[in-house]
Amino acid sequence: EYGGGWRNVLHFGNSYHERAPAIFFHPGTLKLHIRIGRTSEGWNWGCDPGNNLAAMKWSHIVVVSTEVYTKVYVNGELHAHCKANSPLLYDYHDVSVWASNPWSSALRGYIKDVQFYSSLKPSLVPKGTETKLYVSRT
Repeated sequence: EYGGGWRNVLHFGNSYHERAPAIFFHPGTLKLHIRIGRTSEGWNWGCDPGNNLAAMKWSHIVVVSTEVYTKVYVNGELHAHCKANSPLLYDYHDVSVWASNPWSSALRGYIKDVQFYSSLKPSLVPKGTETKLYVSRT
């Protein structure tokens, strides 16, 4: 119902293996799969929330990565906090931004109000019900 393979939502990077970050859905689910390259852990290191997003509703997704952790917020609530053992692999300069990359199947849904900050303090993560990502069942 949600597609059999990996579904890409957003991808910051100039190739499939450059993920700074890349956001996917696990095959056949609405579970986020967040990948962010790290120097020791490699290009596919990640931090995945365990819950499915709600279908047919907008969700507000925030990914915050620092040199020591990545946090994923869904609708203003912390859903994943992953400690990293090495710095970020990419520095966000001269990086392509894809609304679904050309190497993976596309998200079956909509994206709006995408914002990127090279630095964001966790205290500034929006709290409220502002919406950003709509996932369709078709």
